[in-house]
Amino acid sequence: MLPIGAEEAFMSWARYLSWADLRRKQLDEYFAAEGERDQPGHIGRFIMFMCHWYASLHVVVEGWPQLNLEDIIIEGILGSQPNRVNLLKRCRNGVYHFQPKLIEPRFSDILKVGECILPWAHALHGEFIRVFWQFPETLGLLDGQGDEWREVAYDILGWLPDGSSPYVRLTQLERTIREGMAILRDRDDSQSLRDLRAAMSSLQQESRQLRHDLSRRQQEYLKAGRWLDLKIDESKQPN
Repeated sequence: MLPIGAEEAFMSWARYLSWADLRRKQLDEYFAAEGERDQPGHIGRFIMFMCHWYASLHVVVEGWPQLNLEDIIIEGILGSQPNRVNLLKRCRNGVYHFQPKLIEPRFSDILKVGECILPWAHALHGEFIRVFWQFPETLGLLDGQGDEWREVAYDILGWLPDGSSPYVRLTQLERTIREGMAILRDRDDSQSLRDLRAAMSSLQQESRQLRHDLSRRQQEYLKAGRWLDLKIDESKQPN
């Protein structure tokens, strides 16, 4: 059981995660749009999407310790590069407080190390999504109860992670497998059931592979030196 008020705090934290996820999707759509980077003004749009995602993500990071949840993967990602957390903080301050300089160090510093910080930020964001998505199981809710909890969460937040998250995909696979296996309890050997049995076998294989891939990815997050160090002298930079 969680302490009184802890579930409300978690849902409040999830609200900021939902906003960050919206910003993340906007950036991903920008990267995916064919010919977008050939259009006038594309640099300004890139900076807008990137900085707003990083700023929103920092609010999620800021709220994380207040939930008093233990998660070695997230702690490993955060602890591996505290300088990157500070870059997110400075970006957040630059986004949400007026800066008179067009070339603002709070933005330019994080953009200079984009190739290093981007996969780190995606990893962190994805693991926050996992914590939210699997929260009903943390509460001891199983199967249909977990789905009901997520429906209530959607009513509150107007958002749930989509199938781009492998954790969401895994839940969808396992739900489909449960439903299919319930049908297969029928001993009828009709062609339709044989087809369903073959489909279930394929989904089970996909589910096992996805679990394996996710476990391997998390182990990589925890390895020492997984993330490249950023060579930035933060002592001379304002917050």
